[in-house]
Amino acid sequence: MTTQAGNLRKRIQILAPQDSKNNNGGVLRAWVLVPGCESVPCSISYPPPKPGDEKESQQQLQASTFPLIKLRYRPGCNINAAMIVRYGSREFEIRNVSVDEERLQWVTLQCEELQAKGTLHA
Repeated sequence: MTTQAGNLRKRIQILAPQDSKNNNGGVLRAWVLVPGCESVPCSISYPPPKPGDEKESQQQLQASTFPLIKLRYRPGCNINAAMIVRYGSREFEIRNVSVDEERLQWVTLQCEELQAKGTLHA
């Protein structure tokens, strides 16, 4: 599957977790921008839902959104599944990172939208 550079019209930020301890011994998690990943051009596609994309929570079925985010390979950034992606006001948890064809040209992030906001998008 090839991707044209002209298809990379969206800009995302990639954030890494930074944990610190509070006064009570608990852990506080903050999200900080990964250096070099403040404004990354990408394409975002939404494949059709598969069986099992819904989960039961509080006796209700909740659908999840699993977009694919494709970006150019960034040699200075180690992107992994502990990070999140921010696109405008939306946040996505990275589920899987794959380097297409191992040629170090494209990276595909399989993500899950953390909080679906319906039609309200900024």
